[in-house]
Amino acid sequence: MVVASLETLLMVWAVVIGPFAWLLRDGLGPGATDSGGWQSVGRFLMTFYWGPILLALAGLRFLAGRRLPGG
Repeated sequence: MVVASLETLLMVWAVVIGPFAWLLRDGLGPGATDSGGWQSVGRFLMTFYWGPILLALAGLRFLAGRRLPGG
């Protein structure tokens, strides 16, 4: 149950929030800025703290799968 919940959270975060964060990485409206290369990747990963949260969810999923029976 815990592993399935973590997998669901991980997929929603990656598939739903990820593209939304990519769209918002440079901002919207008249104050928008352009980014390219590694700067755009850094901004993308830190929009909504998308990258650190993705890594945390993946780490929790990995640990839950190793420690829980049937995971």
